[in-house]
Amino acid sequence: MKFWIKFKQKLKEISQVEKNKILKDVHWEKENPQVFSQSFAFGVFIGSTPLIGFHTIVGYIWARMLKKNFLAVFAGSCIPTGTPLQMIFTYFLEYKVGLYLLGYHSYLHLKDFKKITDFYILSKEIIKPLWYGSVFIAIIAGVITYFIVLLIIRSKQKKLNKG
Repeated sequence: MKFWIKFKQKLKEISQVEKNKILKDVHWEKENPQVFSQSFAFGVFIGSTPLIGFHTIVGYIWARMLKKNFLAVFAGSCIPTGTPLQMIFTYFLEYKVGLYLLGYHSYLHLKDFKKITDFYILSKEIIKPLWYGSVFIAIIAGVITYFIVLLIIRSKQKKLNKG
């Protein structure tokens, strides 16, 4: 509880100029719709990969290298695996898709993981299908996201220009 109180106090101490600097990146209404859509879609792609704990770091590095909007990348990366519940469904789906793409059949059960060495041996059967499925789904999700976000931004920009 103390953390949140201190956090709120620090947030209030930040000057409006600093807040504007932070929010400058996310001004979608002034940004090129293609760049913003690409950034968001790239975030969805990164968030769909099983790089648990590294989505933000990878997104930041690639956003800076490709000169994309990092805040859009970050927001997009939270879509597929933003909560632990989403992670379970996302990775399960990607694992099953990977099994299908590779033509594998999985007979793994929780009881198979009795020792840490069992986990290492059995993880080989999990990691390959998970990566294949995640890349496949990430590409599809990224492309779909790009076009959806692009349409939304263009329609919002038209409304702003008319009004």
